[in-house]
Amino acid sequence: MSTDGIIRVRQAEDKAEDIIDEASDDADRIVSDARVEASRKVAAAVKRAKREGEGLLRRLQSEADEEVRSIRVRAESERRVIRERAEANTERAVKLVLDAVEHF
Repeated sequence: MSTDGIIRVRQAEDKAEDIIDEASDDADRIVSDARVEASRKVAAAVKRAKREGEGLLRRLQSEADEEVRSIRVRAESERRVIRERAEANTERAVKLVLDAVEHF
């Protein structure tokens, strides 16, 4: 093999090594960019999930508050009915006692 051929083979080997190094650097950059992008997407997903969770919590709290208000209204209505019946029964009892005393 001539000196010129050896030089060309050596240049080709150097160029191949440069291409391999460049490809390796590109691959490292792609992996690094992918990791950064994945981290960004995960952070965005976490933020969105947190926002949605807070919204759900507010909605559930509102529903619970409404249910409590509804229970209070029903309880107040039942309390009124019970008190009215108790007052009516008390009046009847007093009348019975008074009638019994009058007839005694």
